[in-house]
Amino acid sequence: MTELLHTKEKTNSAFLAAALGDAMGWPNEAPRKGSAQSTGTWGRIIGSRFFPILEEVREGEYSDDTQLILSAARSLLSAGPDWANHFCHIELPAWRLYERGGGRATKAAANAFAEGKLPWDGERNPEVKKYFDAGGNGAAMRILPHVVFRVSRDDHDKELWRDVLVSSIATHGHPRAIIGALAHAASIACAFRKKSTLEYGELIQDLLRIIDRFRLSNCGPLLDEAWIYCAERHFEGANGFRRVWDETVQEIEVMLEEAEIEMQRGALSSELDFLQKIGALTRATNGAGTVSAVAAVFLASRYATDPMAGLQTASRIHGLDSDTVASMCGSILAGVNGSSWMGSELLGLQDAGYIRGIASELSVAAESSKNWSTASISCPPKKQLFSKRELGEFKAGTTVDLPLIGAVKVEAVRMLQDRKRSLTISVTVAKAFKGQTIFIYGSQKKQQAAKQLETVAAAEPVAPKVGVRFYTRNLRAIRSFYEEVLEWLPDGITANSVVYHANIVFADAKDSGADLLVSNSSGSEALIVEIKSFDRFKKHLAEKKILPAHDWFGRKTSRPNVVLQDPDGRRIEVFASREGSTK
Repeated sequence: MTELLHTKEKTNSAFLAAALGDAMGWPNEAPRKGSAQSTGTWGRIIGSRFFPILEEVREGEYSDDTQLILSAARSLLSAGPDWANHFCHIELPAWRLYERGGGRATKAAANAFAEGKLPWDGERNPEVKKYFDAGGNGAAMRILPHVVFRVSRDDHDKELWRDVLVSSIATHGHPRAIIGALAHAASIACAFRKKSTLEYGELIQDLLRIIDRFRLSNCGPLLDEAWIYCAERHFEGANGFRRVWDETVQEIEVMLEEAEIEMQRGALSSELDFLQKIGALTRATNGAGTVSAVAAVFLASRYATDPMAGLQTASRIHGLDSDTVASMCGSILAGVNGSSWMGSELLGLQDAGYIRGIASELSVAAESSKNWSTASISCPPKKQLFSKRELGEFKAGTTVDLPLIGAVKVEAVRMLQDRKRSLTISVTVAKAFKGQTIFIYGSQKKQQAAKQLETVAAAEPVAPKVGVRFYTRNLRAIRSFYEEVLEWLPDGITANSVVYHANIVFADAKDSGADLLVSNSSGSEALIVEIKSFDRFKKHLAEKKILPAHDWFGRKTSRPNVVLQDPDGRRIEVFASREGSTK
């Protein structure tokens, strides 16, 4: 009984650690050049290339990695041996509605299933070619539920490999994605089965001992024959397919051998040099399934005795596919260490209670279910297409039924605009699946004034770009003032700075500008702000019970004005616009 309880604890811990790694690493995934890496609230760009919109992502919110782990777990709980069809016919088409940061291959597969098609079926179809060329880590990152289900039951590894293969080919067709998922599944399984202290580098050695089991001669009989036929057609025959598959096994074996050598160097080893060597820090290869699997097990092995340091390292290395590798690394570390090391970090994790609950349900289901083997994926019986426009407008506080999802409780509707306020996107925040937070992005709505703005901008002479940077000791208070009092929308957010109106930057003095910070008690700095609806602004100040620093007509001018002070003591002079109405 002690061992069973221990397995349940590891299951809950692995789910939470995977989500925590995702949330910690997502802000740092391919950061923009020159931007600071973030561990708190940050901003990501949504919308179109020509009308980018900044969305604020709050600390603890997770991305598609965790969304798909939860989708896979629900499939096992809802459909048992038919989990693959439930995942492909229900979960993936539904995920299209609320995906957050999803990869191209997984979104393409979800669209294919929604259209009533198999992603790999079709001759001379460019989408099918993309499917078989997809070797990313999207298959590996969601494999955790299948591992804990089979390990909890103490099933033979053959059943685990079958589940991993079927899950992987649902969205990815290249062996690099599939073998990466097999390697990551094996890493988690080895961690879960450890009953003693983990030796330095032991997980990597375990993987090297079983790597030959991933060759096509062993995996082929576990794959659907119809899928193999389509794969052979893409890879120019059975020999071509076997060659690519086994070359990929050789590729990951070499990376694991390099990892073992690096671990043996002890204190002299360099994790950055190793990650660079295997392509984990190179944009063209850092998202490959095999690369991510090796990076995750290497970092988990290196930090097995200090798991929080391992998770933080995986989430912050520049150039790494940080959210996915941190999520994968977290699940391995939790399989070894349980959950005590996460401590207060879990307090801000989005949906921590729901994640813990679904992990517990999966442990109970694994213990009580009968032995079964996974069936292959069948063609969807009907199309599951629906557009976001068909869903209508959402209102906070209401409960609505969504296709394939069911009852959803709407908690908030946020309206986001681009910097020129010419494009608007609604973001509906809701609770679905009895506890998971989902974000539904509405259709982009272009304001009528947009074309006029573009015409005026084109006619204006080119002027030099000028900006200003202020340093502050309380960035949170500064953001509260400018966003809640002056109602400014941020154009860019990092952990240490915020940008307004493209060229006004406030930076954390404690981070980089302490020596440049000056006292503003004398009013030596001032910002001049013009607004069109001055009377509305006065009413807004009154509602917030904000008193001006001076009288409404503090300066001798024909225009109504008010003088405020920001939290740093900076003077803010707000005037009614010359061309706008004071209303």
